[in-house]
Amino acid sequence: MYDNNYADKWENPAYVAAVKANIRNNANKTFLKSYERAEEISDYLEKIYSDLQNSNRVPVSFLEKISASLREYGKLSPKQYESVCKVIDAAQEKRDSLKSAIQDQKNHAESIGVKSEKFESTVTVKKIITIKVTQFSRYDSDEAHIYIFNDQDNNAFVWKTKNILSNTANEFAWNLENDNAVKEGDVIVIKASIKAYTEYKGEKQTLIQRVKILEVK
Repeated sequence: MYDNNYADKWENPAYVAAVKANIRNNANKTFLKSYERAEEISDYLEKIYSDLQNSNRVPVSFLEKISASLREYGKLSPKQYESVCKVIDAAQEKRDSLKSAIQDQKNHAESIGVKSEKFESTVTVKKIITIKVTQFSRYDSDEAHIYIFNDQDNNAFVWKTKNILSNTANEFAWNLENDNAVKEGDVIVIKASIKAYTEYKGEKQTLIQRVKILEVK
């Protein structure tokens, strides 16, 4: 099996390699039996090690070094094992959180409607914000208004426009101070179409367009 031309068997590279492989295999068997998640971790680190080999890179990151250590020695120390478990769990938690956020957004969309769909709803004017914008002509206003509405289920609707809503159906006011201008706290029935879904400071919002007032409560 081995080249007998060596005076000392430990000088024979093939013999040394075989002994190291045997030690590694025994250590790996013990590792797999000793830790509940050893197989999961082995598979996880094997993928990382394979990527290293395929790209001809030397281990640099923590996980790359750990994967190389497992490949060489067949086992991890208790501290290394716990560290990799934490990395795997953190990654899974992040995936679950993202999946949950996507599902929440989907549920929110389903409760309101799909993009471009028209809808009617009774809403309360929660806030009106005036901002400065670029004028494209001397006849164009340099102000835009952001209307934030909430319906009975506390869904938030946001409309950005240069128009000023009037409490007279299908009309607009000249400025926010006019008596006929819609004010914060007013309850109105609007017709609009859904533009997009977004989130602001943790609050899900539905961006709307082509808003018309059908009724003032």
